[in-house]
Amino acid sequence: FNRHVIHKVRDFESCEEIIKNAVSENKKVLIVSNQVKRAQFIYENIGETYPDIDRMLIHSRFKRIDRNRLESALKEDFNTSSCPCIVVSTQVVEVSLDISFDVMITECAPIDAMIQRFGRINRKRTDETIGKYKDIYVIQPPEDRKDAMPYDVEVLKKSFEVLPNDALMEEPLLQGLIDNVYPDAKFMNLDYSG
Repeated sequence: FNRHVIHKVRDFESCEEIIKNAVSENKKVLIVSNQVKRAQFIYENIGETYPDIDRMLIHSRFKRIDRNRLESALKEDFNTSSCPCIVVSTQVVEVSLDISFDVMITECAPIDAMIQRFGRINRKRTDETIGKYKDIYVIQPPEDRKDAMPYDVEVLKKSFEVLPNDALMEEPLLQGLIDNVYPDAKFMNLDYSG
């Protein structure tokens, strides 16, 4: 897991140079938004700025058959291509997609969700990637409750606060980060033997 360097950033606009550099270096960029409407807006802007770069938008409002097609293209085409690409997504990338990107820009989410997102970066281990770290840029959470939806603003603020900045995300520290964000979480020991 120790393959990511986390950087805290103010807003999406402060990532424009990061995207430009990644594209010029033939990197695969994953941008994760917490709301479909923002993902759509970002995708449109990316299309205007990078009309010749392969790009994809994937979110939960696509019909299941269309989402299956997009997920297949993501795994089979974007994931294996040596060309730069930009994928804009929502939380759908957090679960069970075996994809690997070089750079991530993500809106702040609850710490446990972000850990899932981070797993989509530098996933493939090759001679070229062993010992190399990939950058993840986490955007500061909004102040407004509506802009934070579907998440709680306070959970987002706590999650952002516990992240390292310009530093390696270390696996042994993950449980501590989660415990700091959810200090009152109670866990039940379920016994299914009876």
